[in-house]
Amino acid sequence: MITNLWSIFDDRSEHVRGKVVAVYALLVAANVAGWGWALVTFHDFPVLLGMAMLAYAFCLRHAFDADHIAAIDNVTRKLMQEEKRPVAVGLFLSLGHSSIIVALSLAIALTTTELQDKFDGFKTVGGMVGASISALFLFAIAISNILVLISIYKAFQ
Repeated sequence: MITNLWSIFDDRSEHVRGKVVAVYALLVAANVAGWGWALVTFHDFPVLLGMAMLAYAFCLRHAFDADHIAAIDNVTRKLMQEEKRPVAVGLFLSLGHSSIIVALSLAIALTTTELQDKFDGFKTVGGMVGASISALFLFAIAISNILVLISIYKAFQ
């Protein structure tokens, strides 16, 4: 049974249509199970159910960001060049992405509950550190853009 389940995700060329159908069935089942859990859990809290729907809609929109599409496209093209069938590339990208987000959300929740009484001091220091890091990244991007502009200018001379 487990071997048959893993064969859905291999990249061999045989039974591609069945693999695609199985991946879609898995996605539909996961969505139905997730919304079933949300309806059971939040049936007394309609505001939380509305927030869950809003978060779901934002996640669907986020899935079509250019960096995600480019990552999936690059991996798909690479596997196609190797004559493989990348049926579940998008699924595994989304699983990896969402597992990182869940782990970071848990880390933030645990950290904030532990540091709740010391939050004012961290807020001040964190604001300065965050603004400094953002400024450094913006300066780094500006410098790299200037270097690219100079190289383009030299190429047209």
